[in-house]
Amino acid sequence: MRRSYFPLAAWFAGFVVCGGLHAQQAEMVGRYCVTCHNDKARVGGLSLQTADFSNIPAGAETWEKVIRKLRAGSMPPQGAPRPDKSTLDGFASFLETSLDSAAASKPNPGDATMHRLNRAEYANAIRDILGLDIESLGIRV
Repeated sequence: MRRSYFPLAAWFAGFVVCGGLHAQQAEMVGRYCVTCHNDKARVGGLSLQTADFSNIPAGAETWEKVIRKLRAGSMPPQGAPRPDKSTLDGFASFLETSLDSAAASKPNPGDATMHRLNRAEYANAIRDILGLDIESLGIRV
């Protein structure tokens, strides 16, 4: 019986590519962001020193702020070393894709709110539950 090693090879290639992406993102953050956003300085109340690039959705709120700053061009600040625009756009896209795919896999529509019945719905509910036609009884709803 011949075994196909394609699934194993595909998994390994995916692992290497994703691992390479995570390492590349970590290197960029370490080079351009952590000088100010570290555990000691915490400029803007943010530390990216221990950022986990293998689980971006875990820090979704923080990463959303980072994306906004990158897209606005306000980070890294003027005068500080900064990568070229394509690198910044690629990093922002990486973060957006990670957050979007996690949100799509586990959608959260929020809590259901109480629905207030309008006159017709109320009359129909009374009719269905109690068997009374309140309109024919002259009761105004």
